[in-house]
Amino acid sequence: MNSKYGIYSIAGSVIILFILSLAAFMRNLVWHDELSLWKRTVISSPNKSRPFNSLGVAYANKKLYDEAIRHFKMAIRNGSGLQEVHHYNLALAYQDKGVIEEAVFEFTEAIKLKPDYADARYRLGILYKDMGMTEKAEAELKKAVEYVPDRDTFRNSLGNIYLLQKRYSLALEEYKMALRTNPSNVESLYNLAITYDAMGMREDAVKSYIDFIMAAPSEYQSAVENANKRQQELSKKLLNIE
Repeated sequence: MNSKYGIYSIAGSVIILFILSLAAFMRNLVWHDELSLWKRTVISSPNKSRPFNSLGVAYANKKLYDEAIRHFKMAIRNGSGLQEVHHYNLALAYQDKGVIEEAVFEFTEAIKLKPDYADARYRLGILYKDMGMTEKAEAELKKAVEYVPDRDTFRNSLGNIYLLQKRYSLALEEYKMALRTNPSNVESLYNLAITYDAMGMREDAVKSYIDFIMAAPSEYQSAVENANKRQQELSKKLLNIE
């Protein structure tokens, strides 16, 4: 009898351990799946904004933009948390979906709530640039730089506006500031070379083209080929070789 019950007790313990382990495994699956986690959180906290925002981010990360948009709107409707962040995320989802006018509106709403929201101003500036609205783009990017002066991407993008406007000295200043903050910013290196080239500063242009060629990763192959061709042309002119 003792032997029988002993085996039974051990078997029972194994079953209990298996059930507990299975429950823990299933729980870990839920927590490791971002969508599942935030879906459960939304159900348990339907009046809070943050879970809806986080679920929207999870959908956006999976490129399910319609679902992301719906949940960011729910976060805004609930009216709690950092509302400017919810508007910002909604704007990004609209932008990724290609609904540009709505993206512009939502970035603007985020800025109304937080005027020093540098990332929102930066994104809005880029949209304005893509829409050909360079003056508005300049205004937003200058504000972004004002609030966060050491962000190299902000400086580079403002430099691009000045380059489009042929305000070369201002463009140079921004590209140099970007490189001072981040010397490995290859886009600023390339843009610096293009600006020197446009200004007729051949020696500086050649040096900057070479710096870019040496620093650029493989995904910039096309730009590297253009830079190499141009620096060779300029080098020949410097040596009076036609």
